[in-house]
Amino acid sequence: IASVNMAKISTLSRFLLLSLLFMIALAQYVPEEELIERRKVIDRKKPFRRLKKYIACQVCELAANNIHKIFLMSMNHEQFNEEEMYNLVVDTCNPWSNIGVWITTMDLVLNKTSMALEVVGQEDMGQCQRECETIRSACNDEVVSAADEIAEFVYRSKDAIAIEMLTDYMCSNACGDTKKPQVPKKLAEKYDVGGEVWVKMTPEEKEKRVEIFHEIMGDRKKSDHTEL
Repeated sequence: IASVNMAKISTLSRFLLLSLLFMIALAQYVPEEELIERRKVIDRKKPFRRLKKYIACQVCELAANNIHKIFLMSMNHEQFNEEEMYNLVVDTCNPWSNIGVWITTMDLVLNKTSMALEVVGQEDMGQCQRECETIRSACNDEVVSAADEIAEFVYRSKDAIAIEMLTDYMCSNACGDTKKPQVPKKLAEKYDVGGEVWVKMTPEEKEKRVEIFHEIMGDRKKSDHTEL
């Protein structure tokens, strides 16, 4: 598996990812219940549950970074409230929503020297296979389980919230003494840890994501005009 560092993400990939975030910010955070239902697939992969504790800290920190970025982009919208903040936290861990699409860009790579399981950013959005579902599940454990508290903390902190403050609040328990615990050799061999090939999201899939988002945004604008 190619361990492409996030710093080397291509300009096109950055544009695709940031465009999704920017569209969300323009109309404030939009609850994605309809999008999520339409994005569900029958053949969902099962996560590697025994591997979650080895990536918990890294996943939590990535989720905190995602929440912080989108909150800063949305906080000044007049309709952004604590309920929307809660939805933002929850959807951050859902790779089938536009908010949580960052999870599909991640790949699990086993460092053969340290035997640490590293969460590495790829150059594009990807398909959600077992490793993606494992990251999702770990994110649920560390973030969604405390969504009420996190949403209240961020929303009430407002302008004072810094990424370091949020990360410490969200991830101090998950990170503990080490951010990357050593994976036992037998476990690594049993599950072929890091052996799954990361697959780029198809152009059709990307197009569907954007189309569905625009449909929901269009419905939202119609509703806003009706209320006026």
